[in-house]
Formats: sequence, C-alpha cells, structure tokens
Amino acid sequence: MGSRLLTPLAALAVASLSLHACSRSDDALVDEGSTSELVGGDEAAKGTVEAAGPALFAIGVHIEPWGTEVSPLAGGGSSKSEPAAGVRPERSGRGKSKSKAGISPELEAEILARKGGKSKSKSRSKSKSGRGGGGGKSYLQGTAFDEHVANLRNLMEVVGRHEGKLVIQSQDPFTQLLIDRGDTLFADAEAAGHEVALHFHEDAHLGSDFEEEPVEVWTGVMKEQIAQLEKAGATEVNYWSGGNTYGQLMEAATAAGLSVNGDFKSRYTEGNTAITDVHPWRPASGADRDNVTDFIRHDPQGSVVFLPEGLLHASEMKRSLRGQGDAALLDAYSAAFEQSLAACDHGGVRTLHLTVHPNELTRGSEPYEELDRWLETFIDPLVASGDLQWATYSEMADAYRSWGGDAKTDGREGCSLERTVEAEAPSVALDANNKPNITFVINTHDWKRHEDSAEILTRLIDLFEQHGVRGDFYVTAPMVQLWAEKYPALLEKFRDSDQGISYHRRPPHPLVNAFSGAFEGLQGAELEAAVLRYETQRLDMETGELIPGEPGGYAFVRDTLGRAPAAVAGTQDDQLFAAATKVYRDLGAKVVVSGDHEGATDPLDPYRVEGGLLVRPSTLGVTHGTVGTKKLFWWNRVQRDPESHPLVWLKDGLDAWDGQGTFYATAIIHENNFYTSKATPWQLTYYQSKDSRKAKSPPYDLTIPDASTTRDPSEAEAIWTAYSELVAYAAEHMNVVTAADVAEAAGR
Repeated sequence: MGSRLLTPLAALAVASLSLHACSRSDDALVDEGSTSELVGGDEAAKGTVEAAGPALFAIGVHIEPWGTEVSPLAGGGSSKSEPAAGVRPERSGRGKSKSKAGISPELEAEILARKGGKSKSKSRSKSKSGRGGGGGKSYLQGTAFDEHVANLRNLMEVVGRHEGKLVIQSQDPFTQLLIDRGDTLFADAEAAGHEVALHFHEDAHLGSDFEEEPVEVWTGVMKEQIAQLEKAGATEVNYWSGGNTYGQLMEAATAAGLSVNGDFKSRYTEGNTAITDVHPWRPASGADRDNVTDFIRHDPQGSVVFLPEGLLHASEMKRSLRGQGDAALLDAYSAAFEQSLAACDHGGVRTLHLTVHPNELTRGSEPYEELDRWLETFIDPLVASGDLQWATYSEMADAYRSWGGDAKTDGREGCSLERTVEAEAPSVALDANNKPNITFVINTHDWKRHEDSAEILTRLIDLFEQHGVRGDFYVTAPMVQLWAEKYPALLEKFRDSDQGISYHRRPPHPLVNAFSGAFEGLQGAELEAAVLRYETQRLDMETGELIPGEPGGYAFVRDTLGRAPAAVAGTQDDQLFAAATKVYRDLGAKVVVSGDHEGATDPLDPYRVEGGLLVRPSTLGVTHGTVGTKKLFWWNRVQRDPESHPLVWLKDGLDAWDGQGTFYATAIIHENNFYTSKATPWQLTYYQSKDSRKAKSPPYDLTIPDASTTRDPSEAEAIWTAYSELVAYAAEHMNVVTAADVAEAAGR
C-alpha cells in the first residue's frame, strides 16, 4: 500500500486509538464482473463493485447549526402564542420550507395534541449532549457563512481533481441561508457526483431535553430539515448523522424517509470498541444513551443501514494532534486507514471515511493544500491499485444491500474483530465511595468596579472556609496587580488561604479572541517566544502593549500568590493553543480549559490531554439553563423562578447519573455577577457596544462609563443566598475539588 513516513506525533496518535467504526464510499472506477451496481452521479460515473472488491471511501462534511433555533414543533420559536393545529409557526427571520418531504398538517396536529395543544417552553435538561449551537458562533451574523460556502466550493474542486466523492451534511440555518440567497451549492455538488445529506444536532433543533421528546416530534423536526435541504437543491436525502443517544432514532429517521446512517459519536460511549468495524449492519434500534446493545445488534428486517467509518477514533486524533498542523492529522488518518484495509475481509462490503468541517484543513498557501497532497500521495495510489474506491454513502448502502441478499445479511459475520459493550473504567477515582465531585469556579476580572470585586471575593473566601472547602479562583494578572497596589489585605488572604488559584485572560491580552494582532504572522518558536513575553511581562491596559522591565502575566500571578495557577484558559485557534499550552506547561500549569467545559465529559472516561495539559473535566455544568431558545444564567432568574435555583439543577444532574465512573460538576460564576447585570463593567472599554464582541482599536479609554447595571439589593441577596445554599449542600454531599486536585487525581 505504501504511505508517507509518519511523524512521531502522528504515530503516537494512531497508537493510542481505540477501534472505531469506519465506512466505505463509492467511485466511478469499478471492475467488470462485479455484482452490485453503484447508484448516483451521471451515467458515466455509474458502475458495479465486486463482492470482494475495494473498500469504499468518501469524505464527509459536517456543517454545524450555528445560530439556529429550536423548532416550533419542539417548543421553540420566537413567539409564545399557541400555534393552531396544522399550522407551523414561522421562524423569526426565515421563510417556510414546503416540499413533499415536509411535515404534513395531520402529523403536526398529532404532535401538538401529544404536547397538550401548544408549544412548551424548553426547560433545562438533566443531561447535556455538549453539541449545541457553536459556542456563540452564528451563520446569521458576520462572515462565517460566506467563508464556509467558499471553502466548500474549493473542497469540491480539490476532491474533484481526484475523481473523489463528498457527502455534504447540512442543517439549519446554513441550509436556509442557501435558499434565501439563491445559492446553488447543493445542486452544483450533486451535478459533480457528490451527495447532499442531513447533519442533525438534536439539542439544537429539539432543545436540551431532546432525549425526552416523543418519536413523532423527532420525525417532524427531521422532516423540516429534509424539506429545507430539498428546497436548497438536494434531489434525494437518504443519509443522516446525529441523534446518537436517542433509543427510537431508527424509528424516527425511517418515518422521516431516511435509510442510511453513520458517524456515531456519543459522550456516553466514546472509546467503546463495540461500535467499531469496517463492515455495515442494520441496527435493531438506536443507542439509548450509554446502552448500545440493540444498536450493535443486527436486525435482518431493519430499515436503516449503518456505515462504520473505519478503525479510527477521529475526535481523539484531532484532540491529541491539535495545533500540530494538517499534515500531521492526515498522516494519522493514513495509518488508521491502512489498519482498516488490513482488517478482516471476508468478501463483504467494507466502508471507510473521514469527516471534516468547512473550516478544517484550510491552512496553507492554497485552499486544502495538504488535503490535495494527501489525496495524491495516499488515496490515489490505493484507488489505482484497487484497494480503495470512491463512493457516496448512499452508494455504499446500495452496494451492501445488493451484496447482503435482499439487505438481510450482517456484514460483520465471519470477522474476528474484538468487540465489547463496556467502556474502560477510569484509571483514577477521587473518592473510594465514589462520591460525585464539584468545582466552584470564580472568574475574577472586574477591575472597573474593583471595590465591589474585592468585597465579594473576601466574602467568597470566608464562605468556602466556613464550610471547610475550597473555591477555584481564576484570576487575571491585572487583578492581582490591583490587589497588590490597593488591596494588600485581600492579597494576603489569598496567600494565606489554601483556596484554589487558576489563571485566565481578558482584553487586551492578545490570547483573547479579536485582540491577537501582536501574534499575527508568527509561528513555531517565534510565536512561543511572543506568548512567553506576554506571560512574564506587564500588560498596558490602555495600549495593549507590554511595559518593559515590569513583571506580569502568569509568572507574576504565580510569584505573587506563592503557587502556580493550576489551570489556564485555552484558545480557539489551534496554533495559538499549541504555543500557549507549551508556555503555560513550562511555567507550571497542569490543566487547560478547552472545548465544551460545561457538561461534555463522560464519567467513564473523564481524563484527556491536549497540548500536554489535562483538559478540565465537567460532566455537568451548573451555570445556565435553556428557556425557550435562550440560554439564561441562573443568577438572572433565581429571584423570580425557584426552578432556576442552581441546587435544583445540580440535583437534577446527580439524579440522572447512574453512579458509574467519576462525576464532575462545574459551577461557574464571575465575581461581578453577584452585584451587576446586563454587561461586564469594562465592556465598553474594549468592545464596540454592550452586546458586541467586535473589538475597538487602541488606545483604549479606561475612564469610559460603567457598562453594567447595579443589581437591586434584594436580587443581589437572593443570588448570594442561592450560591451559599449550593456550597453548603456540596460541602456535605460531594467532594469539592479544585483544578489542582483533579490534576493530582489524574496523575498529572
């Protein structure tokens, strides 16, 4: 097969992979004498594939639901009025999607009847999928939509040069924007032999309690998404990805007209080798949270074909190689695909694929430069040798159905790949009795109202000490400098206490999004040296530049408080992340806040590493809930809504935990949340408006008026009381831990 020599990092990433499902794909190049005809593309691209022929391969594209709203069928929509039976409420800013795949008035009436005749307000779920709407990103604002459309067209061109196949999986609002702008992306993709399919983020479209919705609601909302795809230019939607923790998923998808599934990913079962294979099967049902028994069981009468992705664990590869560049990641894929091709081949259909997002693999002087190189040097030779064949996912499923004898055969029969339903137990537990853990994170950053900040921080230290526990205070260097200059008693209180100390950044630090100009154009050692300067020298809050000869940054916090901050904030940019984590690691940090830091951690596998630092685990976030389509913080609601008490949310999450593994709750608050609302006090110093994340240009006006609103004393007292009750309960019933404790438990 021949492949490039793997870099040590890529080889390490592959060596640490768990077995994970892989799928094949379709191609225009097929051998004569084969037994199943591939469907799709124009006549020249059609053909047949031998039963013992090449593995089928495609590149899937996942488009995220950035800026979407919960469907009115699941209780979303901007209006709280009761919709009439058979009438779908309009979504704010969007038109209706009508097609033969759309939901019928009869089905909608049935859905509404089951819901009591009206849309319900979405309440906070007891479990989160960690796959929401993009962490504040939106296709409805800014340039992301135009950039991703351009990236997809470039990707189609690059893959087309290798006669390859893409499966572009989209959802609202990206699909609706194509309709609104008259963009022919999907029609152009199909004309080039690619497939258009559905990528379905269940929490984004069904709300945070998606696992509790009836199958009819799932079907109705999936049909809405399919209708959009068809209106945007898709001619036939067969494949979908997403919804992986819903036990009735196959039933819902079949009723929506879908028949092919893949890309299984679940925080409950990550690393579970039971789902790993190179041969398709027909699942008996969906996976019910962490129970995959029926999902991996083949049902000869099943209506859905599942396409595994190969012997690879893509998410883990991306995490472990984050910041190392596109070439290292693609090299890791090469090794994983070679293992997949060498796996059991009993003459059946085998499937492989890799999945990208529109903003991935785009670095280089030309768009998708490294991907183009990889296709030329690794994939093209495999196609030429007959080991691999391009195919869309629908074509893969058709090949399996034909090979399987009226689609009844389990493609895995006769293979000896090891499978187990149980995931590995965590290597370390904090408590022999397996009590759940909680970290109280206090983000400290209010230099504008520093007197109020100092007062509440003093009260918080006293509160934690009263209950014999520790908070984890994430401090900025300017705040510690302020304490040294104006609040020496508070500084001594932190020094003398054993409260947890961690580190984060605020504008104008260049590791904050939109303020990174100081690092522009830097790479490798030069970038690391620049980051080190900002973490050892003082930052001028007015100019954003460094003050020569004055200590600052992480090193100043460490030296002033007498201990290294255990955890540090991560960054969204991969190159900055790699440089920053190396610097922080050398300065003494053990933990990094990365990814979904409020509820994505699997208790059975709580510890993972990025950039040489332990990622702060969090099984449950006790910070905000979902009301309607909005995420709202508990402190803004607790005075008027008893159900928004953080202790209610915590107990709900603990009730949903089955007691297995190591459970981490994270209760995050900013010190100013106790006394201000509406905005961060210094917001207008660095940003264009109270609601904007668009940065101003230096010099910054440090005297600009306070952007926040002072809370009413009764509201402030209600927030303090609720927080105190949360701390008291945790002190009695849980392990209250800091980032330093977690690092020690994980052996860091």
